[in-house]
Amino acid sequence: ASSGYRLTSAESSRRRSWCSKEVAERRAERERSATMDFAGSNSTQMPSDSQMMHQVKAELDAAYAQEFYNTVRDKCFKACVTSPSSSLGSSERTCLERCVDRYLEATQVVSKSAISALQGGH
Repeated sequence: ASSGYRLTSAESSRRRSWCSKEVAERRAERERSATMDFAGSNSTQMPSDSQMMHQVKAELDAAYAQEFYNTVRDKCFKACVTSPSSSLGSSERTCLERCVDRYLEATQVVSKSAISALQGGH
């Protein structure tokens, strides 16, 4: 059920900006991680468990962000852009903004529920 709360244009813009920034930061982290030498260039020491976990987490975060971006892009484009052209109409732009906002809100709700379930809450 809808709470009746509508995002202002500024809130909507901040969310889209955050999402784009988050994806870019994760991509940059993934690229840095891919070229990182954990133990140093002259050492044969294996990376620590902590370093390995950090690397795995960074890669999972990047994969999740990319999957989220692809899903939102594909589904919102399909739902909102009826006849692709060189520019978006105002109704298409509004539809896309609302679609992205709904996906972000739904993701937050699902994430909170999953965390709560993992912590034994309801």
